[in-house]
Amino acid sequence: SIARKQTHMRRIAKSEFNTGWAYWLSTSFFGAFTCLCGCVLITGNQADKPTAAVCGLIFLTFTSCGILWPVLRMREAQKVEVEHIRTMDEHYMAVFFPASRVKILLCLIGSLLFVVGSALLSIFADTLEYRIKGIIATIGWSVAFGFIIKSRWEAPKGILLTPHGIIWRELFRADCVIPWEEISLVGLFLKKEKNVPKPALAFGLKITNPANVKTSTRTRATLQNSAHQHGWHLHFLAETIAVPLRLVEMVIEYYLVNPQARLELGTYAGIERVQQMADQPEFS
Repeated sequence: SIARKQTHMRRIAKSEFNTGWAYWLSTSFFGAFTCLCGCVLITGNQADKPTAAVCGLIFLTFTSCGILWPVLRMREAQKVEVEHIRTMDEHYMAVFFPASRVKILLCLIGSLLFVVGSALLSIFADTLEYRIKGIIATIGWSVAFGFIIKSRWEAPKGILLTPHGIIWRELFRADCVIPWEEISLVGLFLKKEKNVPKPALAFGLKITNPANVKTSTRTRATLQNSAHQHGWHLHFLAETIAVPLRLVEMVIEYYLVNPQARLELGTYAGIERVQQMADQPEFS
């Protein structure tokens, strides 16, 4: 449960948001294909209209999400939250850096529309081959939609700081519980995304021994892959976390080099310390 929110924090800056010319060019292409499908629906042959409607829905989903994502994300409030952690032996508060709820919502809506579009394609496709492809796509997007629902229902995504370590929650990964002693380095870096010319600002975390991270076997394997590819075992992009990454780095780095202060993370003293850091002019 959420106990308190930091509400006086600046929104994400344009320089932290990775939407360059390539992003808008691809969104424009999807928009053009959406218009083309609309023209077929209005002036095309009757036999082509069902396929045009299905393809138009899919292209419209890409276009709408592409436009809404930067608009809504840049208007999203950034905040530090507090979450109550209850276990068999303990009950304490944890500082929580939440993930963007806009991104999760658009993923949810987008995957649902893809399920509908793929299902319609499997029904109205002209050939058996495309109907089979539509069925496969429907199954795949249904799994993705169900996974997002399950993942979102279980716990809010983001980064939790506790007296014992960090709980790292991502949308398409199992939770990672990382003891403070296993964290060797934290920092900001520029991540080069595939097929995207402009590098994206990200917060990274290096782990001494991934075998000591409490998570699923599959997720533990991805930690090593990420370290080889990006130089960091775990990372969040600036557009994904609804807190300025410089603040995330500052807070985690403080508790990393001051182990005697970690016990305060489960108390109001820790909350007040993070609140004081968040009240600095660069985050207002």
